[in-house]
Amino acid sequence: AGGLCERFGVRTNWELSARRAITVLQLLAPDDGTGLNPEKVWAAALGEYHPVDRSGGPEAKEKNRRIEVLVRFLE
Repeated sequence: AGGLCERFGVRTNWELSARRAITVLQLLAPDDGTGLNPEKVWAAALGEYHPVDRSGGPEAKEKNRRIEVLVRFLE
């Protein structure tokens, strides 16, 4: 009896991070063309490999469960 993530095919924190990143991209650049140009956005899944808090407690896990969006304008 696996957890909710396992039931959706997510086996690692890195995979969960990737799904979060992809979901954000789908919201920012939907297929219907109402958002950003999909050729100009990208996502990176960092999972446990780039934590903002390394202390390991429940508060650290909450801080590390995040989405970061970088907007860069070229002139």
